[in-house]
Amino acid sequence: MANVEQYRTFNLITNLPRVISISVSGLPPSYTAAADEAIARYNVLGLRLSFRRVANNGNIDIQYADLGDEVLGQSAGFPSNGGEPASPILLNSNAIGNTPDQGYLATIIAHEIGHAIGFRHTDYFNRAYSCGSGGDEGQADVGAINIPGTPTAADPNSWMLACSDGSDRPFNANDVIALRALYR
Repeated sequence: MANVEQYRTFNLITNLPRVISISVSGLPPSYTAAADEAIARYNVLGLRLSFRRVANNGNIDIQYADLGDEVLGQSAGFPSNGGEPASPILLNSNAIGNTPDQGYLATIIAHEIGHAIGFRHTDYFNRAYSCGSGGDEGQADVGAINIPGTPTAADPNSWMLACSDGSDRPFNANDVIALRALYR
């Protein structure tokens, strides 16, 4: 198995420094609180990319969607060629629940924001690493570029693993290296 490292897409957010607005619509109140926690996780890093929650019409809108029994969330994709974040982020409260653990939900939201700003799954080349099954997601037309300075050994605690184990996964040291490499 290849080593798990942090990867990014070809396109990233541009026009830095920049504040990206995030709104939450059609979801239980606990999702707004978890979005605030996810935003705080990013903002505490002092990046040139920061986030703030707005009541509606955010640059990234987090919305409800029934994605089936096992899919927790889904990003609209990755940054555009013009450096804009992908929107919306779809979250499946049917699978996650109406009042899940806030740290766990903040991890899901931070993960989907990660896609919207240009992060790939750390195990994109072998989803079996975190999902138990599955193969290579491929580079498609978005790229999977290793972020310099990230580890060359497996990192089972990254916020960008393809599948969740149901735990709270704040950014670990390797995630912080990746975020700072791209947006500091």
